[in-house]
Amino acid sequence: MLVLGKTPDFERWLNDLEPKDRSLVETRLESFEEGYFPKDDKSVGGKVMETRFMGRGLRVYYTKLKIQGRDIILAAGEKGTRRSSRGTSRRRRH
Repeated sequence: MLVLGKTPDFERWLNDLEPKDRSLVETRLESFEEGYFPKDDKSVGGKVMETRFMGRGLRVYYTKLKIQGRDIILAAGEKGTRRSSRGTSRRRRH
C-alpha cells in the first residue's frame, strides 16, 4: 500500500471541487494508494504523470517520488489550466 503526500495547493484545489468531482478524484486517489495507476495515464515531461477524468476536464499530476516514504501528488487542475498546473508540478519536483 502506498502513502500519498498531497501539497497544500492540491488540498485547496480538491476542497474547492463540486462534491461529485471531489468524489471522483478521491476514488482515484484510493486506487493509487492500493497501487493501481490507470494504464492511460501519460507522461507530461520528466517523471511527472497526468491522470485524466474523462468528460470532467479534471487533471491530477503526480510523480512516484519518495519523500519520507510518501508518493507525492504535485498539482491538479482543470483542462483549461493544464499548462500552468503542469509547470507547477515540474517546479516542485526540483
